[in-house]
Amino acid sequence: MLKEVVCFHSPDLNAVFNSGFIEGQTQTYRLDDTTERAFRLLVQWLYFQKFELIQLTDDWEQSSYGNAEKAEEMSLVELWVLADKLSMLLLLGG
Repeated sequence: MLKEVVCFHSPDLNAVFNSGFIEGQTQTYRLDDTTERAFRLLVQWLYFQKFELIQLTDDWEQSSYGNAEKAEEMSLVELWVLADKLSMLLLLGG
């Protein structure tokens, strides 16, 4: 099911998986230049079109989370880079 979801959201991956390329034959695509946390956020968005972030919780106050807040912000930057690489448009907002 993940293949159908990523192919729907990424024209690049759709072309790769539905072609004669080795990825199309093996149905695998290796992401070497990203982080696990960015990939987790990408999968979260692909399935739910939303993120569970500490900065979006009702009890979040700036600087109350310290390093976790900075790591979360870096994860979002990494996600943006990954989505751009895969030609995915992550539509956020209401």
